[in-house]
Amino acid sequence: MIQKVLIPSLLFVFALQSGFSQKAPIKFGKVSMEEMKMTVYEPDTSAAAVVLCDYGYFSSITYDFTRVIRYKILKKEGLYLASSIFPGTEKAVIQGVTYNLVDGKIVEDKLKNESIFKERVTEDYYRMRVAMPNVKVGSVFDVTYSHFLIPYYWYFQQKIPVKWSELVLEPITYITFRKTLTGDIPFFIHTDSRWVTKDVPAFKDEPFTTSSENYIGKFEFNIQEVFFPGNGYYRTYYKAYTTDWNAVAKILSKDTYFGLAISVGLFLSDAKKEIQGKYHTDLEKMQAACEYIKRVKWSNESSAFTSSPTLAIKFKEKSGNSADINLMLVELLRKLGINAEPVVLSTRENGILSRVYPSLIKLNYVIATATIGENVYLLDATEELMPAGMLPERCMNYNGRKLIDDVAWSIDLITDKKEKETAFYTMDLDTDLVFTGKIKFSRNEYSAFNFRKKYERHNGQQEYIENMEKNYPGLSVKEMTIENLDSIYLPIKDQYSVRIKNAVDIIDSLLYINPMFDLKMTETPFIIDERKYPIVYPYKIEKLFVATINIPEGYSVKTLPASVIVKMPDNSAFFKYSVTNLGNTINITYKFNIDKLEFSPLEYSDLRELYNQIIKKHSEPVILKRI
Repeated sequence: MIQKVLIPSLLFVFALQSGFSQKAPIKFGKVSMEEMKMTVYEPDTSAAAVVLCDYGYFSSITYDFTRVIRYKILKKEGLYLASSIFPGTEKAVIQGVTYNLVDGKIVEDKLKNESIFKERVTEDYYRMRVAMPNVKVGSVFDVTYSHFLIPYYWYFQQKIPVKWSELVLEPITYITFRKTLTGDIPFFIHTDSRWVTKDVPAFKDEPFTTSSENYIGKFEFNIQEVFFPGNGYYRTYYKAYTTDWNAVAKILSKDTYFGLAISVGLFLSDAKKEIQGKYHTDLEKMQAACEYIKRVKWSNESSAFTSSPTLAIKFKEKSGNSADINLMLVELLRKLGINAEPVVLSTRENGILSRVYPSLIKLNYVIATATIGENVYLLDATEELMPAGMLPERCMNYNGRKLIDDVAWSIDLITDKKEKETAFYTMDLDTDLVFTGKIKFSRNEYSAFNFRKKYERHNGQQEYIENMEKNYPGLSVKEMTIENLDSIYLPIKDQYSVRIKNAVDIIDSLLYINPMFDLKMTETPFIIDERKYPIVYPYKIEKLFVATINIPEGYSVKTLPASVIVKMPDNSAFFKYSVTNLGNTINITYKFNIDKLEFSPLEYSDLRELYNQIIKKHSEPVILKRI
């Protein structure tokens, strides 16, 4: 969009702009022997690879942006970098070369065109996938590319250390853009047009975060508006892009791969007739519409734009990205007389969508809303096993924008559904110290969805059982039944008849039994002492474990784990654990709840301690003695 408009007008701009030069810290194709012989990165000797230099330069004369990045591979774990993705435009030019030291000499392997793959993300935004040749431990490789206009992102920090990162943006007279900074990386040099960082440590992922994109050190750029005043030969030109969210909505509504793709075509007429003939309420029709559109399989591609300007093509192909599928859903719901609108968002992996600063490039997914009476349902037909009204974890990322005509309304992407699960164990311990009995699960909402997804990955029930037995040594499943597996709007009820060997330890004639069996928690996700970022759960958790163990004649309980209740100060997370004994029966009850979605770094130590206490209690045995 921007490129097509600007190119003619730039002839006028070029005559008025004046550039300046700043010596580049790196030259593509010129690698030093010191870089080749490097075997370890001293500031972080554990690093599998390092960015030796990352340099970007925008020219106000040509309006081109050029980047040169140089990697050093130090360990085999860093070889994944040979296959990398770079952002750009359709006409972006990319080159690469790999350097290896052979018999004391530097040998070059150039990146070939057949190893470069361009993929359209939006009308103006492409991804370039490259596979660098002959990359091995010890290799250095350069990648350089250039494209029109400023970059969408600039990362001063990466998942590996960055020795030097430098970005130079010459002043732009006729384009207004917003620069947003994330992370807390200090600048080595900082001017109005040049930013340099030095020896930036690798970004370390922490569990239960929405995305590293929210915290990693980077700039995000969004063009707000373009204004050319005209000069008598060229007319005045103005266009708003991200001045506000409504400007974004206006662009999307007129885009070939979004608003114009939602047609009034006939390809969903049969679906409309079929659903209206079977169902009567709007809720039933909404659910039926979701199930009908699921006939188009998701390609696992997240996108805010359709892959074809005509949705009928994707419907015929029976495959599409998230925009293809959910814009079809919007169209079908409207045909059924249901108030439906598209919602654009940024997935959890892609980072939070700002409520304050509009962004077009940040959008990478589409879902649908359906309004029935006073209820607004969030819908995503990409997941075959997910009921209408639930969203995949990737979509639950604080907020999105519901598009109604040329207005973008903020909408919360937070679920009231839970990972809700109850387990009942009834076990008899025989004199051979083998457990036999039944295990029953009741799985609701996200627990049911997660079970169905896991079960789907197996080739039938027998393979699922074999995998269970493999993951829990000593377990033998004699019989398994599942209720409601194919009824996604009902809870899963799965039951097992089992035999468990090797679950009792004998020490000094005493029997040691872990009463949590395979459900015991053995590791905490919270290892580090201090946390920089919030702890974010996709949904609330509610788990209950109830077990009854009948011990054989001739034995009695010597020691039971003490009962305990551990809570967060605000009761937002807790667990309850109790073990009691009556005659030859031991009863265990364990309850674990997470009742809010986000915990601040200040709450980290309390949450970490709660998990540590769970692990401690789960490790405590019931001790039996002979009578």
